[in-house]
Amino acid sequence: MNSDSSLHTQWLTHFPADMQHHMAKVYLETMTEDLEVLKAHLHEPKHSLQTVHKIKGGLAQIGLEHIHQSALLTEQLGRSDSPLYQTALEKLITDLELSVNDVHHWVTQHT
Repeated sequence: MNSDSSLHTQWLTHFPADMQHHMAKVYLETMTEDLEVLKAHLHEPKHSLQTVHKIKGGLAQIGLEHIHQSALLTEQLGRSDSPLYQTALEKLITDLELSVNDVHHWVTQHT
């Protein structure tokens, strides 16, 4: 596993060993659903901002700090109607997709 993928999975170590697999599964289920919503509303800031806010809170709760910061910036840009919102949202989606892939790989390695 390279350093980027460990960055996407190190948050799991904040949980007791017997809970890590469960937390990874919950993350995969939730983020997969949230990614679908973001993609469906990619050009509708009113709808995508609600999901970005939800994602931001979830990432803060589990300690996935680098993507949390991306979600925080994306939300701020969206709330201020910045023309940079779309670019930030697309980057957030890419970051989340990489994270989901890395967590999925972690689950298959720890089953």
